Amino acid sequence: MKSKRKIFTDELVGHGAYPFWAGSEGAKSSAPIEVWYSEALASEKFYHASCHLDEVKGPSDPAPCFHLMTGTVHPHGPPRDEAAPRAAKAYLYSADLDFCCKSSGSPEDLSAPKSDFMDKMTLDANRTNVTTEFYDGPARWFAMKLDKGELVSDFRYVMTPDGRPLQQGEGGTGPASKTGRGNLVYHDYNVTSWGAPEAPFDAAIFDVPAACQATEKHCAFP
Repeated sequence: MKSKRKIFTDELVGHGAYPFWAGSEGAKSSAPIEVWYSEALASEKFYHASCHLDEVKGPSDPAPCFHLMTGTVHPHGPPRDEAAPRAAKAYLYSADLDFCCKSSGSPEDLSAPKSDFMDKMTLDANRTNVTTEFYDGPARWFAMKLDKGELVSDFRYVMTPDGRPLQQGEGGTGPASKTGRGNLVYHDYNVTSWGAPEAPFDAAIFDVPAACQATEKHCAFP
């Protein structure tokens, strides 16, 4: 994983309900995703082409949306180039900015993951291949099972033998293996695009829109 990265819509496909923490609408659907990520700025922004915002009292029809996460929460700690962490804040908003809600706060804060998140997972030596939207071949599967008190049971991360991302998901042990708590959702990465020159972007991409600064609507996880 790079410390700063933009992932284009032809590089990433999302499967399952979105917003996944709000309900199960769109559970069997797929949509292009675009992502901006900076570990140094402790920020991540998702564009999802089809969001069921009615699950959070937003527009009634599926529409594109963004999910912006900034700041850090324990145990992530501060960004590597900052002395102290900024409080985690997150916002879910429609692409036309007619709707925005705060997706972080009580009962649980949301923040961008650190790029070494898979180090907390365990290699599954029994799984050696994967088939995705973009890839069919040998793979390394990493898994994590959370405690009963958590809202999701299973997380997974799949990569090529040389370490390029293939798939990331939760709520199951595989694309067709819904298990335990939480909605089954996952992303397929277009592995052929990794290694290409990074697309530069301005840090202003993580600015909180005015509509979100003023909103009093809440759609916190879970």
